Amino acid sequence: DPNKQDPTLPYAAVSSTPKDPKPRDPVKFDASKSHDGDKQPVVKYVFDFGDGTPKVTSPKPVVYHPYDKAKSYPVSVVVTDKRGMTAEASLTQRIIDPNKQDP
Repeated sequence: DPNKQDPTLPYAAVSSTPKDPKPRDPVKFDASKSHDGDKQPVVKYVFDFGDGTPKVTSPKPVVYHPYDKAKSYPVSVVVTDKRGMTAEASLTQRIIDPNKQDP
């Protein structure tokens, strides 16, 4: 059956907590909702924190990363499944300045 040769692509998802971290607070990035086409966990996660630091490759879906400055950062994760197929998810991580009040 030729239809069986094209595996379903993996699905990537990423979230972060806390909602309003301050500079140097460790931010938790969680890509555990990612999965392969068979709904199995993916085998590799590559996190890009958007602040110029090296990307972090992890076999686990959860990593922590602190930011030095208050601003918004484009965060992405690329997941790879057991077949070598990839998917990407992204979010904007906001770091707040504790000395400034939001209007």
